[in-house]
Amino acid sequence: MTEKSKAIEDPSKIEVQVSLDEDNEVVASAIEKVAEALPSPSGIESALTKQNEIFSNLIELVGTSIQPDYIPHLFSFAALAISILALYLSHWHKSSKAILCLNSRLFNCIGKKTKRELSYTFSNTGNQELFVKDISLLRGQSPLGNLKHNSSYLVIPSNIVKPFVIKPGEIKSFMLSHEVDYDLAPDYDEVSSKYILVSLEVISANGKRFQVTHDISNLGPSGPDIKDKIWAGVPLGGSI
Repeated sequence: MTEKSKAIEDPSKIEVQVSLDEDNEVVASAIEKVAEALPSPSGIESALTKQNEIFSNLIELVGTSIQPDYIPHLFSFAALAISILALYLSHWHKSSKAILCLNSRLFNCIGKKTKRELSYTFSNTGNQELFVKDISLLRGQSPLGNLKHNSSYLVIPSNIVKPFVIKPGEIKSFMLSHEVDYDLAPDYDEVSSKYILVSLEVISANGKRFQVTHDISNLGPSGPDIKDKIWAGVPLGGSI
């Protein structure tokens, strides 16, 4: 027997090393079973065939995603919960939301009297009607307003804005004007009562009461800058 024939009949062992993650024991066990089920090699050609089959099964097993059975049920439950919540918010839940915005400030001089005119918009961003019961100009010790703070407030004389109802998605505009030099009592403490507020008393369709207050204490004859918070919208906030 020649050396060439010995090499064919007694092929060298071909070792296959596969690096798997420690957590993927299921895949490793399946690969071992595939290797054991294959016929014993007889020659170099048979050994190469066995190696190719092992690699083919390895690729097929690793490409298969192994997931617990509860994951699809979890996703289905989450989708159902989101759908029910969206249906509730759109049809049954009644939210009270609104934004009060200062648009402009003008001065009107009539003789010796100077009036300041404040232009506002009130937007109903909720999904139920709002009743604006009262709009007034207040001066007091806190920017919260007379319905939220226990201190006394002075009502600065201004024009009367009639009550109105604003539907969801609507915007109402109104003008509030007052004399710049208004009379104060001789003993009135101007230092402690430094906050000047535009106040809106609002009642929602479900009977809740709100007070929106806009602090205009720093709104002088000119300024402040357009980036100042005084020009930002004031939300309706929580009920009283």
